Amino acid sequence: MSKKYKIMITWCLVLCLFALMFLVQGCTTNDKTATQGSAETGVIRMGFIFSLSGAGSVIGNMQRDAVTLAINQINEQGGVVVNGKKHLIRGVFRDDESKPDVGARRMRELARDGIKIVQGGTLANVALAMSEASKEEGVLFMAACAVPSPFFNKSTKAPYSLAILGNAVSVGRSGATYALKEYNPKKLVFFLPDYAWGQMHEEGARQVLANRPDIDFQVVYSPVGTADLTPYIIKVRDMNPDLVVLGHWGADAITALKQVHEMGLQEKTKVMFIWMISVFATAVEPESIDGMKALTFWHHDMEGFRDQTIVDASNKLVKEWVASIGQPPDAYAMAAWLGVKEMVRGIELAKNLEPSDVYNALMKNPDFESPKGPAKWRIDGTPMYKYWAFVLEGKGAGERRDPKWDFGKVLDGYESEEFLVPLKLLGWE
Repeated sequence: MSKKYKIMITWCLVLCLFALMFLVQGCTTNDKTATQGSAETGVIRMGFIFSLSGAGSVIGNMQRDAVTLAINQINEQGGVVVNGKKHLIRGVFRDDESKPDVGARRMRELARDGIKIVQGGTLANVALAMSEASKEEGVLFMAACAVPSPFFNKSTKAPYSLAILGNAVSVGRSGATYALKEYNPKKLVFFLPDYAWGQMHEEGARQVLANRPDIDFQVVYSPVGTADLTPYIIKVRDMNPDLVVLGHWGADAITALKQVHEMGLQEKTKVMFIWMISVFATAVEPESIDGMKALTFWHHDMEGFRDQTIVDASNKLVKEWVASIGQPPDAYAMAAWLGVKEMVRGIELAKNLEPSDVYNALMKNPDFESPKGPAKWRIDGTPMYKYWAFVLEGKGAGERRDPKWDFGKVLDGYESEEFLVPLKLLGWE
């Protein structure tokens, strides 16, 4: 046999070997039975929809990073156990562009691509639109932000929906309650963004103030995305309130904090912020929040808080977070991270990915642990945390150990459930 033919035969054998390898691999892939929407053995696809652009992007991108960390942690520990077999999680991310119609469309796209477990929501109105779409598509939806009451109403609730931060009305309830307790104002003004988030704050405040006719309660709304809030701040100032409660969100919150300070509103009246997160506090000058009281879902620095178990749990999480991402977690980042953990717990309890089974598994096993202490799912999909909210006081530049991240000190925490919207008002009793 000539050398030329030997070379040709050798190459033919090599090509046949490669073809055989691809054929075996293809057969193995077709035999895989792992999970919905996945063509790979041991892979579970979960959907995530956040505001990666638009008005909510300052928070949405942070939520995406938090989810990525949670997925990596779970995968590093071996993944999700379903029927005794471990599966890795693959996150499929989508941008809702801070628009309700886009969020709903993204939910439908994920569902029709075979993904039935979804977390999302940066802005309240967008999350509500996603919930409606999840109802149509039969998807389990974990909202990663506080959402309006229709999300939880028995008559309108999507069958497999939960919200790791609960009802936005509760934020308004807690803000009004703290305002009465701390400041006892005779004239109270809420300065809010004119969309679902702000409107739910007003609803919650009015629930709390329903039996206080002695308090002059007024609301001033500003359109979402307003770059110059001057006319609205002047309107608030001219009302001569004893206390102003700021309730803006996303980029609007940063604008409000900056311009309220620049216009000297804090020199004329007391000002508090209803729901502070790191994204807002680190984007403004220290003077803008120096001495300002605020409520927050959670804070990354719990040192000095009266419950040492909360301090220890928070310190552990922050240490892991900084090692992975390079900065401490924001309250909403922590919530998105915790939402992933709960979705995975539901999957493991159900032993499958059927939305009804996962949801029912969480409802039958409602207790879980969190950096906010022991928690429990309520029948309407609201979590009941040991500490619903923490009281934060802003620090000036001279008080900060770190010029950026040491922006506030936790003074107290609310343990009461009175801030949750009563189930009766939501049609459950």
